[in-house]
Amino acid sequence: MNDIRKYEKMIRSMFPVYGPYEKRFYSDFRRNLSEYNLTQKDPDFSDLEKQFGKPSDIIRDYLEHADTGYLIRQLYRTKHIKTACVCVLCGIIAGLIIWNASCYHSYQVFMENLPAIEETTIEYLN
Repeated sequence: MNDIRKYEKMIRSMFPVYGPYEKRFYSDFRRNLSEYNLTQKDPDFSDLEKQFGKPSDIIRDYLEHADTGYLIRQLYRTKHIKTACVCVLCGIIAGLIIWNASCYHSYQVFMENLPAIEETTIEYLN
């Protein structure tokens, strides 16, 4: 069972994009794997490669037969999503740096404005 999961994960990780068509292909492929697992008890990785092919060959064949326009749109969309995530992450990091700098500046101002500690001695006269 472990080899089947490894095989599935290798297939899933090789998709350059993961849109609705890839999800459908992957779910159909997983269904075929589970049916194969029912007929062949505990197949190892080499058995899976003999039956279905190498993961890289499976993805290459899928991409060769996929609609080129769809793939280009998905890659373009993925590129914009990644760029937006990087920009948001950089903005968050910059905001945290500025916030930490202002907190440190406030701490320094506070420490400078602390009143000096004076010791007062009170003596009683009898």
